[in-house]
Amino acid sequence: MLSPTLLLLLAISFPLSLCGRYDDRYAFSLSTFNPEGRLLQVEYAAKSASNAAPTVGYITDDGDGDNDEDDCTVCMECPIETPSPGLRPTFPRVFKLTSKSIASSSGMSSDFSYVMDEVSKEAMTWRAEYCEEMPLNVLVFEVAKVMQGCTMRPGVRPLALAVLVGGLDSENRPRLFQINSAGDVTEGREFVVGESNFGPDELREAVERDKVLDLLKVAMAKRADRLENSGYDKGAFEHAVKARIGARSGFTHVVRPVDNQNENNG
Repeated sequence: MLSPTLLLLLAISFPLSLCGRYDDRYAFSLSTFNPEGRLLQVEYAAKSASNAAPTVGYITDDGDGDNDEDDCTVCMECPIETPSPGLRPTFPRVFKLTSKSIASSSGMSSDFSYVMDEVSKEAMTWRAEYCEEMPLNVLVFEVAKVMQGCTMRPGVRPLALAVLVGGLDSENRPRLFQINSAGDVTEGREFVVGESNFGPDELREAVERDKVLDLLKVAMAKRADRLENSGYDKGAFEHAVKARIGARSGFTHVVRPVDNQNENNG
């Protein structure tokens, strides 16, 4: 017969053991909120994107500083990270959606490829039906719809991705948006997604001085140290991409070596 002391210990430890498995019952579910109101798989996807190589998006004035929207361009800069030196990625880090819009991301490149494929199909359908390119706000909505849709359907997982979409709206005004793994959309003038060690003020100063690549080099060096200390392959970082689109400047896409920053057309 069990002693009263042992029975008391069992009575205390049994509910505690259930609490230890509390989150595990919801950790693999896409469509079930845990009792705290959280979808853990979506949070894990967002965390995966935040641990990836950084991407910076910003709006800059290329004119005389009077903030004339015709002189403003939307820029995106990101490192090209490859498994080993000398290789180049098979999918572009910056994707041209239409003649007036570009997109980039931080996270799994395969997820970004999937989103771009889906949105490109919708953009082509729009052009066929309306004889015009899909407007920027509709493109952003389509990206968010794909991202959010992957948090609802059974048999899929949330996308480990944070996407930046920028370009010119119907009035040729430069606009920049960030879409997270849950499909939430935020508009702003400067964004950084992925693993970084600099804040908004540092990014704003780097944009004004055209030194964003320097920030990316420092962030990638710290990222390499973290991965090396964790026992992961840190990959190679030899080049960075800078893409820009504006009313007067049009679209440009440049690949720059990270050492000497001499620009070479990509």
